[in-house]
Amino acid sequence: VERGKSRVVRLEDDGASIVPVASTAGLNHGIELAGGYLYASTPTTVYRWPYQTGQAGNNLDYEEAQEVIVGMDLNASNELGAPGGHTT
Repeated sequence: VERGKSRVVRLEDDGASIVPVASTAGLNHGIELAGGYLYASTPTTVYRWPYQTGQAGNNLDYEEAQEVIVGMDLNASNELGAPGGHTT
């Protein structure tokens, strides 16, 4: 996840080219590739996009993102998450 840009990028084999792969508002950490999906998160929500290894281009946008986990910012009285969301 590229900090400050709310997107997941892939570094090309040449070591210099960055290819945007997915984006949605607030992405800042937490990525995983599993079961044909790319997962990434904001402090409050985990999203996933259909993704195949080597898929290129910035064609995974907010409209395609599926919410997998929401509400990671619930307050202590709800006994889940941390104020303002989870941190890493």
